[in-house]
Amino acid sequence: MKKEKIFSSNFSITKLKSIDTTAKILKKYNLRHAKVSITSDGLYNVALPPISEKAERMLLLYMDGIYEKFSGVSDQDHAAVINQYIDSAEMSKDEFEVWRKERDIIQYYLHAELDGYRNIDVLMNDPKIEDIICTGYGKAIGIIHKDFPDMKMLETNIRFSTSDDVNEWIQIISTRYGRPPTFANPITYGSTPENHRITFVGQHQISPNGPSFAIRKFPKHPLVITHLINDGVISLEFAAYIWMIIDATPFVLIVGETGSGKTTLINALMCLSDPRMHVMVIEDTRELKIPHYWTEYNIVTEGSSIDVANTNTTNGNKKGTSIMDLVRMTLRKKPHFVLIGEVRGEETREMFQGAVSGHGAMTSFHAAGVPETFARLQSSPINITKNQLMNLWAILHISKLQTQKGKTARRMLKYVEIHVDEKELKNNDNSKYEKNDYDDVSYKTIFEYDHHTDKILPTNTKDIINKSKKIQYAVNRFGVSDITAELNRRKAFLKRCIDSNAYTVQSVFDITSKCYKRPRPSKEF
Repeated sequence: MKKEKIFSSNFSITKLKSIDTTAKILKKYNLRHAKVSITSDGLYNVALPPISEKAERMLLLYMDGIYEKFSGVSDQDHAAVINQYIDSAEMSKDEFEVWRKERDIIQYYLHAELDGYRNIDVLMNDPKIEDIICTGYGKAIGIIHKDFPDMKMLETNIRFSTSDDVNEWIQIISTRYGRPPTFANPITYGSTPENHRITFVGQHQISPNGPSFAIRKFPKHPLVITHLINDGVISLEFAAYIWMIIDATPFVLIVGETGSGKTTLINALMCLSDPRMHVMVIEDTRELKIPHYWTEYNIVTEGSSIDVANTNTTNGNKKGTSIMDLVRMTLRKKPHFVLIGEVRGEETREMFQGAVSGHGAMTSFHAAGVPETFARLQSSPINITKNQLMNLWAILHISKLQTQKGKTARRMLKYVEIHVDEKELKNNDNSKYEKNDYDDVSYKTIFEYDHHTDKILPTNTKDIINKSKKIQYAVNRFGVSDITAELNRRKAFLKRCIDSNAYTVQSVFDITSKCYKRPRPSKEF
């Protein structure tokens, strides 16, 4: 009698039960072998490919054998191990027949369970999903879908049955792509090979509902200036204007709430700048994709800049390199532009101080608006002084909102210039400046979103030039005598991006880099 195989691994096949609903199906599509349907009552139903009992048995045998070979294998080699194991496996005649009929399905489950994201592999491979939320066991995984932002969170038919199930998923994924949570460090962070950002909460003392996690997904190809103009996030006129400002290496804060599009905007705007610039990028997780030849990417090795405020940078026991360390390093390298994915704490002060050296700087900053930005800047632990604020050129506020047509969309709400010395400003009768809590510091709105027309105003070149003092300062830096002509010239390049359907970083860069007299550096030698 043939001995029954006893499985030694904990791997199992993900099986999903569809949620019954009579609601209208709004969208259906395939993700490899899985099928997705989205309904009007906010359900995201996943149907995994059916598998026969014989194929399932075979799959479990393979999973068990491959699991034993995974020890000491790097994440990058998992797929190779799976394929090598299958190629070397001895199959009976019956097994070969099952393999021949259901090979694609067996391999689909193998890679999802062993090399992918297990229970949520379908969600991780759906390019339309922006966020994935697990708030505890027994509760449906929630997602934010790009095509249905008005629904907020969609409910999936994927859930973890027990707290141990969630914890097992967290331990496996965090070991691959970050640090597993511990009793001493219950909150950890990770970054996947696709640059998706994961927050793990692994201890009950932090999360009473048990372990939980949140995943912020980023598109494989970032949105570019063409997308932003066509979608109404910014206007053509503003794009041409800010392009000129960026070439003057300013210090600009991009502010807004989580998920408002701050990082996307930074990436899109920098693709417009002089291709011969030396750009330094500082991030917790690799998100920005800057096409400039002389771009240096620097990644924080502490896990997150959230930890910076609690880090003793003079303590010999400090591990890793903090965002503050990297900001300080930029002063020694003298780049033309420094991009920081996000500043939250004391490193903000270092960035303001570094701007004195004359390099350009741009970063994202969490704030609900311009007044709130000033409030956060002067509060602990940031504590920006008036003298440091003088280095800031402008604040750009971007947000998600409901348009007049009821559509949820991202829009630039306001772009303001920062001005210091209010006595001088009071003598200018043609300008209206808004005050804040800093003495002798005011700001002036240059561009503003009009909710009634769903447009960013002004659109008239003359009005823009009359409003902005910084544009005159900018053009003086690179020797332009006719501001109107230069704005129109850059608008023409942007229109060329739109007319030629340039929807990738490289295609936009190929067009906008021709705005400059000198050819861009080549990677060919």
